[in-house]
Amino acid sequence: MGALWETIAFSFRTISTRHQLNVGIYLIFQIFILLAPLCRYYYCFLHLPTNARGTGINAFDYMVLGRMIHFAIPSHSLYSVSASTLATIFVSLDFISFIIQLVGGSWAGPTSPESRQLQGIHIYMGGIGLQQFFILIFFILVVKFHREMLKMEKSTLPLPSSKSHWRPLLFTLYCTLGLITVSAPGVMPHTHL
Repeated sequence: MGALWETIAFSFRTISTRHQLNVGIYLIFQIFILLAPLCRYYYCFLHLPTNARGTGINAFDYMVLGRMIHFAIPSHSLYSVSASTLATIFVSLDFISFIIQLVGGSWAGPTSPESRQLQGIHIYMGGIGLQQFFILIFFILVVKFHREMLKMEKSTLPLPSSKSHWRPLLFTLYCTLGLITVSAPGVMPHTHL
């Protein structure tokens, strides 16, 4: 669904290049481009307890770490918080940051007064900053998991064979977190400022 909404958004963005004065066409682009990530995260959140089929990269990372904690750490928790609770918390926090971005983006529409557009840009950027803050906290948890796994490997008890192949998935998490951070977290709607 998220991919369909992004396709609709960019189709209307393409159409708006031919009809630059038509605010309605541009508004459809703006709404769908801001709602597409919400759709992905909402989908992930609904399916969180039973599977990891969601298409949101952040939410997928949160669920992957949760499952790694559940299956690799004997207590099934990190910092005394259960693996499933950690994933649910971070998906919910990311969803909140996208709602904030959506509100900011809607305020910064091309038909809004300049003062309202500026407020919208600040709210939108605040949502992006909040999302990056949550990713930083999540990164700290990933590092903690990494250290716990190294500690378990150095202990006298060997890891079961099912738990010995954790590194590739962990380094994939590091890579995706880095890519999320350096890539554009969203498309800021065009304004007349």
